[in-house]
Amino acid sequence: MSRNFELLQQVGKEGELFQTPNPPKELVDKPAPPPARAAQPSMSLTGQREEKARTEDHRDTLNIEAMVRAEELKLVQHLLTVPASGPGRMVMFSPVGDDLGCASICARSAQILAAQTRASVCLVDANLASPSLHRFFRVENRNGLADAMRSQSRLRDCAQRLSQEHLWLIPAGSSAANDNGNGLLVSAALRSAIQDLRQNFEHVLICAPAVNRNPDSLLIGQLMDGVFLVLEADSTRREAAKKVKEDLESANARLLGVVLNNRKFPIPEPIYRRL
Repeated sequence: MSRNFELLQQVGKEGELFQTPNPPKELVDKPAPPPARAAQPSMSLTGQREEKARTEDHRDTLNIEAMVRAEELKLVQHLLTVPASGPGRMVMFSPVGDDLGCASICARSAQILAAQTRASVCLVDANLASPSLHRFFRVENRNGLADAMRSQSRLRDCAQRLSQEHLWLIPAGSSAANDNGNGLLVSAALRSAIQDLRQNFEHVLICAPAVNRNPDSLLIGQLMDGVFLVLEADSTRREAAKKVKEDLESANARLLGVVLNNRKFPIPEPIYRRL
């Protein structure tokens, strides 16, 4: 029972207590004068316009949120169709250029995947120079990927179980800040760590730095079942995206698709859908 409902009940009971059980006769025979009606201020034309604008803004916000949820579900459905090369399915998300949304897209995909499938999902923050997944989930950035690579310990031991059931996070690690992760992702050690995760989780989503800015992403991409590139609408240059695609193909990494972030509609969305 909500606190508000309890208060309303109390107010109702108090009203009954203050009622007079046997009112005097004169009060019964003589009807009480009708209460004076307070003057209702009329809303000005400017106020009406402002109210209408607020209503339309709220409706637009709901439409945008619904569109985002629909696109997220499509992405997760696409993830489920990726053929796995081992016991667990492993996918990498990587931006082209600055990471203006790749980490949040990767995190939301993992959340929906864990909720929809009830499968074990592990997120890995491989952006050692600029980690962010720990802030998204509000956990400490300790005992993560960089620490496991440095100590050559099992990567699965670094997995932190999050509040959402079936969802784990391996942060970048505290030691990543010491040298920005340079030289930590050695091919043999990384291959062993990836295989360890594949054996222990049904889905592994890795958030990696930009392929065109960090060669470690190509190394990770080679070990994945597929790669999603995240492009920023009206910002990512076509030439840069094309070069990243060619680099992935040269490294024998499988490009699964492209996620266009912060897409804008130059015309109203309902009209756009009818075109």
